[in-house]
Amino acid sequence: MLDRLRPVPVYIKLFKNKVEISRLDTGKTITRAAKDNFSNERFIIADLFNAESLIREVLTALVPPFLFISPTLKIVIQQIDRSENGLSSVERRTLLDIAEHCGGITVRVVESTKELTPSQAVKKLKEKN
Repeated sequence: MLDRLRPVPVYIKLFKNKVEISRLDTGKTITRAAKDNFSNERFIIADLFNAESLIREVLTALVPPFLFISPTLKIVIQQIDRSENGLSSVERRTLLDIAEHCGGITVRVVESTKELTPSQAVKKLKEKN
């Protein structure tokens, strides 16, 4: 029972109007396209509400609540599309805020566009900010 209260490590990858979220402890992954677009031609996250809703939906499917208690999460979040020249401070803050609003008690934002392996994502969570 106490094991269910331990923070769950997840890796969130953001694409244009699509997210891919993996549980780093089980390897289970869900990819889902947005019903309501959250990206536009300039930004991956142009609509914060739609992006957060989609991420919450996928997180609930991957890590269901236990006895009406939402799980705590350790999150690695990465914008894959449209960040070739690096993230702006606004984009970085947006990723951090979304992850925290979705239950992240530890959040690491990845600046690179190269997707991480599960072991690299776990290592990223263990790094100090």
